[in-house]
Amino acid sequence: MNEYNKFIRFDWAAKRMLRDKGNFGVLEGRAEGRAEGLAEGLAVGRAEGAADAARDNARRMKADNMPLEMIVKYTGLTADEIETL
Repeated sequence: MNEYNKFIRFDWAAKRMLRDKGNFGVLEGRAEGRAEGLAEGLAVGRAEGAADAARDNARRMKADNMPLEMIVKYTGLTADEIETL
């Protein structure tokens, strides 16, 4: 390998290292953004799942002719929400 090729390879490696180091902040920001988005999505999904479970329980309680006050107390749903089930 001649000296010119060695110089080109070194130059390419140096540019790549600098480019990667410069993009580290961008990549780190993207990773943080993805992690925050994932956490937010999981929280929303869990909340929706809990609300669905409360509605399912209320439907079963209503089908068993439980008093409305008890359904409200144990599910956390409002009387209007239970009436529409």
